[in-house]
Amino acid sequence: PDHSSSDYPPIGSRVIAIGWGHTSDPLLSSLPTHLQETSLPVLSVDYHPENRTWFCYDQEINRPDEQFCAGYVDGHSDTCQGDSGSPLMLFD
Repeated sequence: PDHSSSDYPPIGSRVIAIGWGHTSDPLLSSLPTHLQETSLPVLSVDYHPENRTWFCYDQEINRPDEQFCAGYVDGHSDTCQGDSGSPLMLFD
């Protein structure tokens, strides 16, 4: 959704990611047998004027008007391989 939309998650809110992806290193584990879910905080996307790029921590954001950032800096919880295309939910 557009940033002006009430559907766009505000910074500091929480979103829920669900999926069947790996729960640890994909090279060392198999896919889970139960649907997984994690709650993630929505973070700010920061502009770096020196190289004219937008970043969510160390990840470059190509379309800041169409993308948002959610997760933990320390990697506490995240989506992984196998979760591509899975839903991300915002309860309002």
